[in-house]
Amino acid sequence: MVAAIPKEYYWNPDKFTISINELENKPLIIYRRFEHLIYETCMEHGFEPEIFCKNDDARTALMWANAGFGIAIVPKSVFELAANRNLIYKEIESEKLRTQIAAIWVKDRYISPIALKFIESFGRV
Repeated sequence: MVAAIPKEYYWNPDKFTISINELENKPLIIYRRFEHLIYETCMEHGFEPEIFCKNDDARTALMWANAGFGIAIVPKSVFELAANRNLIYKEIESEKLRTQIAAIWVKDRYISPIALKFIESFGRV
C-alpha cells in the first residue's frame, strides 16, 4: 500500500517510504475495501486513524487526494490509474499493509478457454 500525499502536505522529501506513525493526525482518504486492515494497523501502532473520507473505489480516493482533501491510502498498483499530478506517493512501511490480488477457481472443474487464458496471464495454473 502507498500513501498518496498532496504536494502541499508533503514532508520529508528524502525518503521513498513512510512509516504508519507518520500518518497519525493526518486526514486519511481510504478505499472501503481496506478499511478494517488500515484501522487495525493504525491501532496496533497506538493511534486511531483520522478518516476524512471512505470511498468504494481506489481511483476515487486518489481523486480526492489529488484535489487536496487528504492523504489517500491505496494499493500501489492503482496509483497510475487516476489523476495524480498533485500527488507524491510513498510506500507504507508495514508488512501488514502489503496486499496482493489472487484469482481463485474450483479445482478439477470445467474452466472455459477464455477463463483459462485469463488465469494463465498471471503466470500460474
